[in-house]
Amino acid sequence: MDGYTLIDYINWRGDLTFDENPFNIVDNVILCELSYVDYTPVLQAGNPEGISFSEAFRRIKELDAFRLLTAGGGDDSLARKAAESRRFGSVLLTYWADVFDQDSIQFSAVHFELDPDVSYVAFRGTDSSLIGWKEDFMMSFRMIPAQEKAVQYLSLSMRQHRKYYIGGHSKGGNLAVYAVSRLSEAARSQILQIFVNDGPGFSPDVYNTAAMDSLAPIITKLVPVYGIIGRLFHMEAARRYIVNSFGKGILQHDMMTWKLKGPEFDCAERFDNGSEILCNAFTAWVANADEEARKAFVDWLFDSLSAGGAVKLGDLGVRDVPDVLKSILSPSPEAKDVVIDLPKSVLSEAGRQAQETLLEHLQQLRSQIAKLKRTDSRKK
Repeated sequence: MDGYTLIDYINWRGDLTFDENPFNIVDNVILCELSYVDYTPVLQAGNPEGISFSEAFRRIKELDAFRLLTAGGGDDSLARKAAESRRFGSVLLTYWADVFDQDSIQFSAVHFELDPDVSYVAFRGTDSSLIGWKEDFMMSFRMIPAQEKAVQYLSLSMRQHRKYYIGGHSKGGNLAVYAVSRLSEAARSQILQIFVNDGPGFSPDVYNTAAMDSLAPIITKLVPVYGIIGRLFHMEAARRYIVNSFGKGILQHDMMTWKLKGPEFDCAERFDNGSEILCNAFTAWVANADEEARKAFVDWLFDSLSAGGAVKLGDLGVRDVPDVLKSILSPSPEAKDVVIDLPKSVLSEAGRQAQETLLEHLQQLRSQIAKLKRTDSRKK
């Protein structure tokens, strides 16, 4: 296999504590991945005492209750390796929070205490619930409940004597930035760095982005080569990394597919062309669709997906297809134009980019022909 994985990293660095080898950008991604573990069976909500990660993992396995709540699911391979390591096994889990309402909010966060003075606060990203995905789409036309919950959570769980790294994957990265932007000046001075792992930015039509932009000097953003979600809406950041991946297309959103080069991420210089087409098309669509049109589209999409009674993506089965198709094929008058305009934007952007690529190739060909003619002329 060309490239190394997060598990390879733990094999290399897992015997070193954070005192022996300082916290880094790869540790950030591993902790965000571990935030997707469901700790409900073994952690009490809001408990400042907590337990070590190794102990939490051991108890969960004893109860046969391990669940990785990423959108695509997954096994316990990374969590098991982390629990067995000195680096992650001794980390304390505190202030566990998990809030879910199938009609309004999906929110979860946890503190990883790296040592007596420093914590990493991880906001979980979108899980497999339909409301979690709907919240992601809702950010194009309104603030979402999870953002306010993130502000409350961070304000109540931070302690004056500690320093903090704050981060998250997908929606969790957006929550991290939003929550820090709403802290008092004194509390913000405790933040060492914010990590946004393929998380979307903020629509200027919805948010006063000045507060978020002011955090740019302490924001590090990672987006895979075929980045879609992490490129939705602009976000100022002092450091940006385009990460190569083992995954194909949108599956690169899964952090477990991200490639390492030794103990660091394997990075590229530019995004995939397909990613460019989709992101530019979405940007054009948002610019042309007002708030009501965006809301109508999102309501239509998720009302259709839940038409058969589904609450999670995994609930969608063959039996739901007739109800889902019926709903999809009969959008409301408010949603109909938007449903048509979005694919048109994609096709238009694809055509524009294809034309630009063709012209670029023709220009290169002309240059090569001219160069050959000059060389031939000198020979004569």
